[in-house]
Amino acid sequence: MKTQFDPHIADPLKVKKLEKEFENTISELNKQKYISIMEERKRLNKILMSYKIAKPIEIVWPKLLSILLKDLHPSLKIENVNKGDFYITSNSKDKLPFRIKNYDDQKTITIEWISKKQWFTRTINVKQIKNNSTKIFYMDISKGEVSVAGYFERRVIFVYNKRQVIAFTIQMLNLKIDLELVPSNKIEKIKNKIEKMLKYSQKLY
Repeated sequence: MKTQFDPHIADPLKVKKLEKEFENTISELNKQKYISIMEERKRLNKILMSYKIAKPIEIVWPKLLSILLKDLHPSLKIENVNKGDFYITSNSKDKLPFRIKNYDDQKTITIEWISKKQWFTRTINVKQIKNNSTKIFYMDISKGEVSVAGYFERRVIFVYNKRQVIAFTIQMLNLKIDLELVPSNKIEKIKNKIEKMLKYSQKLY
């Protein structure tokens, strides 16, 4: 029988090494690199999105959190999430370690990771709104060493942003299916749409 992989990084030595790596990289990236304020601002990339779900927050949040965690790693469950702990993604090409920077099991989660001298922070939170509905807020911030000025740098950012928008849209569609907000006769159509979006995202470069 195949043993289920545990994405949680519990080895004290590995954790200490990651903490030092994160601390050093973030500290270096927070240093001013340019005299120009405009150039400094270009080192930041921010994506903001939101979505409304016609269900109460206590129903939406657990389902949403499960989807978010599964996208990070299929074996990552809500009960295994702890603020400050490190985990590893399931990406077969590049298994990146990430940290749960902030976590409230009722309304918000923030993860952070570093890759290629860049610092990424992603926050998802929810808020109860009128008509017993829930508003989902998504914020993705990345910070690099250089100003996004040249064609190559702009293209990399464009592809990253596009992929995150697609990923969030797919998560919301899956959430609606899980919450039974999609008529049964339209589920197959939505799943086909998701498949096409995934293929499109994979081809982006």
